[in-house]
Amino acid sequence: MVPAHLLSSYLNDHLAAATASVALFERTTQNFRDTPWADELRFLTEDVTADREAWLRAMETLGVGASRAKQVVGLVGERLGRFKPNGSLFHRTPMTDLVELEGLRIAVATKINALQVLRAIAVQDPRLAKETVETLLERAQDQAERLYRLHLQVAQELSVAA
Repeated sequence: MVPAHLLSSYLNDHLAAATASVALFERTTQNFRDTPWADELRFLTEDVTADREAWLRAMETLGVGASRAKQVVGLVGERLGRFKPNGSLFHRTPMTDLVELEGLRIAVATKINALQVLRAIAVQDPRLAKETVETLLERAQDQAERLYRLHLQVAQELSVAA
């Protein structure tokens, strides 16, 4: 069994990542609002937001409090990520869309990894419902597949426009 302080740190690290992910999904959805992919991104944003809430419930079930400081660090990191060089000082470029989608894919891949660990914990800890963790993991895998297809569509659209 993992010592409580280490489990708390791990779960809070992933809560911070989930908090940053929700902000990134919301921003990307806003940036794609006038595109053919807007509805798909809205759906994914709702899913990811619900997943963060489920993560919080799992933490509560395990008796782990949420670290406000780590969540703030996650949000600051997401905000700093906005200042990446993209070849244009004041405007978005078409490649920015791809970079943002790649960030979303990384966020979901990280969530899948964390849920796999949570599943391993649920096998040994009866406080966590294994079925709930499995459902979250399946949903995250669906999100990864949706983002893969979306990323591919946007990349193809860019190559056609070039």
